[in-house]
Amino acid sequence: MLFRSTLSLAVNPTVTNSFNGATLGMTFPSEVGPTYVVEYKNALTNGAWIPLSTNAGNGSAVTVSVSTTNDQRYFRVRMQ
Repeated sequence: MLFRSTLSLAVNPTVTNSFNGATLGMTFPSEVGPTYVVEYKNALTNGAWIPLSTNAGNGSAVTVSVSTTNDQRYFRVRMQ
């Protein structure tokens, strides 16, 4: 049997942050087609990442707003 797989890499996956009062805005580029899942942990030692938002890629920048009520939080953007 022959198996083939495809690896997709986002172009320039840089996340830009901005603050407006008690709200953090995270902006990242998207590609047409993939779905982008923003996840967080309150501590890196926590087990699973917690989904925050799911965004369809449309080739434009995506901005996700987060309340800054936590002292610290770790984020990642996962493309699927």
